[in-house]
Amino acid sequence: MASTDGRFLHDSLDAGWSAASSRGGRSAGRRTWEDRLDERRVVAEQVRRERAARPFIHLKAGGSGRVASEQEVEEVSVLLNRRMTEHFPDPRTRCCSTFFKWMDEDNSGKVNYLAFQGLVRQWLKLNGEFVTEDQLQAVWRFLDAGKTGHITGGDFGSFIRKGDHVHDANKGEPLRDTIMRAREQHAIEVRQHRAEFEQQRKEEVKAAQALKADLVASARTIELDSFRQSPQRVRARNETLAGEMRKARDERWHKSVRKGNVPVASSEEQDRISELLNSHVAQIFPGIGKNKWFCFFKWMDADFSGKIRFSELQSMVREQFRVPPSQLSEGELQAVWRAMDQEGVGVIAAGDFGHFMRRGEHVHARPGPAKAEVLQQAVAEQGSARRADRSEAERGRREAQREEVLHKRSRAQKAYDALWGLAPSDPSAWKTTGVLSTGALSWDRTPLCMTAVMPGGLSE
Repeated sequence: MASTDGRFLHDSLDAGWSAASSRGGRSAGRRTWEDRLDERRVVAEQVRRERAARPFIHLKAGGSGRVASEQEVEEVSVLLNRRMTEHFPDPRTRCCSTFFKWMDEDNSGKVNYLAFQGLVRQWLKLNGEFVTEDQLQAVWRFLDAGKTGHITGGDFGSFIRKGDHVHDANKGEPLRDTIMRAREQHAIEVRQHRAEFEQQRKEEVKAAQALKADLVASARTIELDSFRQSPQRVRARNETLAGEMRKARDERWHKSVRKGNVPVASSEEQDRISELLNSHVAQIFPGIGKNKWFCFFKWMDADFSGKIRFSELQSMVREQFRVPPSQLSEGELQAVWRAMDQEGVGVIAAGDFGHFMRRGEHVHARPGPAKAEVLQQAVAEQGSARRADRSEAERGRREAQREEVLHKRSRAQKAYDALWGLAPSDPSAWKTTGVLSTGALSWDRTPLCMTAVMPGGLSE
């Protein structure tokens, strides 16, 4: 069947390649594939010829070439059946068809001598002490009477059945009774195992219940003791928490600064510290005008509450401005805070902080005119220059218009006088384009100039 499918596949490929070749000719891949296919065909044909010429080559090498007798075949069959019984005690697994399927690896329905030899030597473990190689080959020649090199399932079955009477000696009861007894024994073992498992589970449940009871009793004892001691414990815990909360609140609102022994900073100290802070603010906000202190205040007001605490001012001075204690001690900073927080509420608003910062805002003043003033003056000068240039241009434009109007009036007057004979006409100004022989009006190219020419050459 496999060879038929392969031949059909090759025929189909040949047909496809032929159709492709008829359309466009053979390609390089097509020619390579055909060459390899021809080589494989030659090798396959050579192998087939060798197999046909040497069907028993593996039996003739070193063998006697004899054929076993009926008695010898029966003895070997009995030996194989006994070994099957030893290795496969279950009668359902030692069927001859099962052994034949094991030997028939390619499912062709036929086995060769090598497969038969593998069954005897490998599966049934019968070495040369039990069955010699000469004896095994003689049995094979008996089975392969047609000398085809293969035996079928029927040949193998008839060979095995010659010695299957050894199984009858071991039969004590029918197979059905054996199976039923095995099932009953298995059921008894299962019930016994279940009973043991159930007993073990019950013991584990009892132990768990006892442990739970002990835990509950212990928990109740602990709870009762805790209930008796809870008022003292709760009171002590509340006192501890209250103390921690008071301490945290005092630290947050800087009660030590508000109600401590820190004196209020004098006016001179406030001026000096204000100048110091303004100088640092000018370095951080160089491009802002007089309200640099307000930007400084908003920077310190992290929670946008409109008020700052002493910790925020302290963090800004020490961490952002990096003012060392040698330049501004902690006592001086607290004294300035006392001066700003006159009511002692723990926070200061923008107004109080701005009043303090204005004490030293003169550090922002510059020696020369301000940049804005210089810029405003330059803009004003540029505007004056542009206005003067615009007036001069307008005056020149008006003079040009006036001269043009006077020139037009003069030309018009001259043309009028020449037309009515009030003044001699200028020949250069009265250029005509030509005169009709029958008499016509001739118009000059110059506007407002017209001359009437009569047939006699006289003009009016």
